[in-house]
Amino acid sequence: MVALENHPKFIQIHQWNEFAGQKKGEGYGPRHDVFGDEYNLEFSDDIEPVGSDAVTYRDRGGWGYYYMNLTKALISLYRGKTPGITVMALSGPSQPALVKDNQLRLSWKTAGPTPASFELKLDGRTIASGIRSDRYTLDLSGITAGKHRVELVANGAYTYFDLAPERLTERSTKPLPVTSSIEFTASPDRK
Repeated sequence: MVALENHPKFIQIHQWNEFAGQKKGEGYGPRHDVFGDEYNLEFSDDIEPVGSDAVTYRDRGGWGYYYMNLTKALISLYRGKTPGITVMALSGPSQPALVKDNQLRLSWKTAGPTPASFELKLDGRTIASGIRSDRYTLDLSGITAGKHRVELVANGAYTYFDLAPERLTERSTKPLPVTSSIEFTASPDRK
């Protein structure tokens, strides 16, 4: 956001991948809780897509092309090639997430024109509409254990870039809806 507001002459993107190179309890330091990155060649701190189904020490898989696609959309907005687009990123639990609470705190950021409002969906069903802030606490007390998907839709905004993690995005010839989603697993032992 700072870069979009101040438009510096140069921007350097260092990395976005961070995968621990040690198992829990095997890190450095007196309590073995200091972890270095570089789990393996694919799960290093380089700027590249990361396999979404490979096994790491802490969990399973990375985020595919999501961050590369997000960066591509932001660069297009920054360079003025798509001045009318909105780019949005929904934050929540790290993926894949195991949620044990009855509430899921969500927040999001947008770049570009501000959407009129937001709509939140859980497993394809609208659960809140007309949201005018950048955060929402989702009540999970009534959902079943297992996998679920939260999707945020920006109303009154458009983009030309699909941020799907399974493929590299290309600029669309027509406007697309602005969406961002997170998958999580509701733990069966939630209370």
